[in-house]
Amino acid sequence: LKAGNSLKSIEAPINLPSKADIPINNLDITLPIKCTLKQRAFSMLTQRGFYLTDGSKFGGDFLVYDADPASSSNHSKWIALVLQSPAEMTQSAFVRHARLATFTGKRLMVVIQGSGEALVALEYSFAFA
Repeated sequence: LKAGNSLKSIEAPINLPSKADIPINNLDITLPIKCTLKQRAFSMLTQRGFYLTDGSKFGGDFLVYDADPASSSNHSKWIALVLQSPAEMTQSAFVRHARLATFTGKRLMVVIQGSGEALVALEYSFAFA
């Protein structure tokens, strides 16, 4: 800047929609079969009232919450892995995921393709006495 010039702040209102303005509960979501397995798992879990965030930090596909994760007191309860079949995971990989879930105070959820187009969510909890 040359001497005598000054910066002026420009304030412009930004109108972002509030959560109440977005009619999420009114959506009828039917996913086509062409959707990926992870997309179908995401849809299945969210339609059942779970909240999902990215799970890569914990080695999974999703972190699954039973309440809104925006609440500072709410932590995820599950690390979800989405697999076409249980055969996709080796025993040592299963042990690694299970140990990480236990160490972080979570449970391991494995979502697999069931019969037909159905998805099955299996929960593994490793509590030690």
